[in-house]
Amino acid sequence: LQCDPSYVLSGDNQICLPEILFCMTYDNTTTYQNTEAICSECEGSYFLNSNPHECLPKIPNCTEHYVSSDPKEVFCDTCDTEFIQSNNFMKCLAKIQNCDAYYQPSLDTDIALCEFCELNYELQAEQTLCVPGVAFCFQLARYEPLLGYLACEVCEEGYVLSDDNRVCFNIIPNCDFYGLSNYLINSIACD
Repeated sequence: LQCDPSYVLSGDNQICLPEILFCMTYDNTTTYQNTEAICSECEGSYFLNSNPHECLPKIPNCTEHYVSSDPKEVFCDTCDTEFIQSNNFMKCLAKIQNCDAYYQPSLDTDIALCEFCELNYELQAEQTLCVPGVAFCFQLARYEPLLGYLACEVCEEGYVLSDDNRVCFNIIPNCDFYGLSNYLINSIACD
């Protein structure tokens, strides 16, 4: 028996059943008594909805989907570890490393924005990046993406700035000149 296009042969080779769109592999247990084909594996960008058997589009970066019944819509229950759910559960948005809380209205868009960074991290103006802060810094410099770190322009009172502007060291009483210093050194010396 040979089936017309858009039909597939039942597992017992007795009848032709309507094909399931985007189904890659069919269950071979169907018989002449079945009225629908059973899909066992969907094409790569689709997932198998169990009742009825149909292949629905996957949400990118979603590990666990669920489907509402009326109207039928696909939602993401769980995103990959490097992603967060959108407010409507229909997208997975890229997480911002070291972000503690997201700006909720941004979760309705394609790009999540950070509202607050984790402790010791500073939020950049675009709200898409949390960079390590400089402890005891009074005035931070603008973040330079090419440098990859946040620099300090002025330290708080009682602290002196390192030569690379990445650390504020405790001042040394009665010291007028300091030795070379950078973020790799744990302390500063008086020259």
